[in-house]
Amino acid sequence: MSNQPESNVFLLPATIDYYQMQLTRMLETERYREAAATLRFLLGCRVEESNRQEWQALYDWLQQALSDGSLQERRTIGDSAEPAVNEDGEDGEEPSEAEMAASTVRGKASANRSYVRSLLDTLRGDASEDKQLLAIEQLAHLDDAEITPALLEWLRRAPHHPLLQYRVLAALKRRGETGDIVIPRVAGGRTELLALRIEDTPLGADEHPPAIAAVPDRVRAAGDEPFGPMLGEYAETVWNDYVQSVYGTSRYRQLAELDDAGIDAWAAALHAACGAAFGQSDEEGEARAEEFGVTGELRELYRAALEELRAFMPIGSL
Repeated sequence: MSNQPESNVFLLPATIDYYQMQLTRMLETERYREAAATLRFLLGCRVEESNRQEWQALYDWLQQALSDGSLQERRTIGDSAEPAVNEDGEDGEEPSEAEMAASTVRGKASANRSYVRSLLDTLRGDASEDKQLLAIEQLAHLDDAEITPALLEWLRRAPHHPLLQYRVLAALKRRGETGDIVIPRVAGGRTELLALRIEDTPLGADEHPPAIAAVPDRVRAAGDEPFGPMLGEYAETVWNDYVQSVYGTSRYRQLAELDDAGIDAWAAALHAACGAAFGQSDEEGEARAEEFGVTGELRELYRAALEELRAFMPIGSL
């Protein structure tokens, strides 16, 4: 693996931090093969030797542990050749990824009576955002009378990172909570109040307005050269996090009403912002924007969108 030719994809420090967080979450949620695939991509990029050695050691360990069976991955759809069997001994449908995640978390909670309290303490404390996000994901799957009131209180009490606020709203919706809620949000140095309806919170990219969903689709349609397929995946992750962070604001409503030209401008900005994280220059981004149809007066919208996405990415790409 270490002898493979080096690509011309150069990862900037912020991009490396993003992938480090992604790898941590993959390992914590037992997605070992996905982590190994990500490491294969990273080892083909141009990075500092210290990063390469760390990733190579982790990759070698994963490969060895997966091959000798000492590391058991949480089974995902299509991993097993054995059909699912229901209680009557008949073939059944494979459980979804969400169902398997819920089963894993509930198993941990049943084995440890303080597990729910530990997750809530992580959310309410000063843990890093990635640990808080992981705690929210797990709380969404657990049946405990303490969770819903605690999440509602957390949202109402004080402003938090917008992405965390959105994920808590989504967790509440998954838990069956409905109704109106007012949450504080810091914007432009001042605190404003957002009035939202819990049951309206989108749980997937396809639940956002079509114009919003179209932006990362345009990025993928434009092709990934010279960065490979990881650029499209990175762009989709950044866009999803950004959209979730502006959910319920005037910016979200503006994005929902974009016309085709506006979608092109935002897609070009998203491609440029993510391309810069892979070492693309501003000049290359500007030239690529023309391939998205960004010319004339549309460049003003493109540059404003690019500035906003760049300001967001160091925080949003969790």
